Amino acid sequence: MNTGRNIPDYREQHLGSYREEMEMSNLTRRHLLAGAAIATATCNIPFETPAEAATPPAGKQVSGWYRYKVGTIEVTVATDGVARFKMAEDHVTNIKLDAVNAALAEVFMEKDMMTTPYNPIAVNAGSKLAVIDTGTGESNYKRSNGVGGQFITNLVAAGIDRGAVDTVIISHYHGRSHKRAADGRQFAHVS
Repeated sequence: MNTGRNIPDYREQHLGSYREEMEMSNLTRRHLLAGAAIATATCNIPFETPAEAATPPAGKQVSGWYRYKVGTIEVTVATDGVARFKMAEDHVTNIKLDAVNAALAEVFMEKDMMTTPYNPIAVNAGSKLAVIDTGTGESNYKRSNGVGGQFITNLVAAGIDRGAVDTVIISHYHGRSHKRAADGRQFAHVS
């Protein structure tokens, strides 16, 4: 491309691509005036009036439970908290503790410590209310200074009455928690 000036070829190639870019982003007087009109109109919108939402804000964060639907079934995951304990040398049977600690370090977790969350689930099928697992129990709330044993409190916070639970499903065995569920101390309505 020759512009009529004596510019070496490499500069001509560079200026040629620069001119093509400028043509792609041409700012015209029409574009400038339209942008100014939009900015002026936006500034004149009154912001003193508060926004009115269809539902008022709840005012607090609820971190102890999460609810979702699967078809017509309502599922509520209500945390029971966590258990933290020093990991035994053979806690993971097929990996040495050094390798486990290296993996913990990669995800910014404390070495030699195991943190296990407990998240029992309430399943409301309309005619029946079932709980899958029972948590570590309310007495654990006191023993752990509130770190564990939160399930019943979070169930109530989610609007679920433990007296309405029809069925308790045990996903895996832990002697104490299942004895509590079986002997009626955790859920009185379950037979």
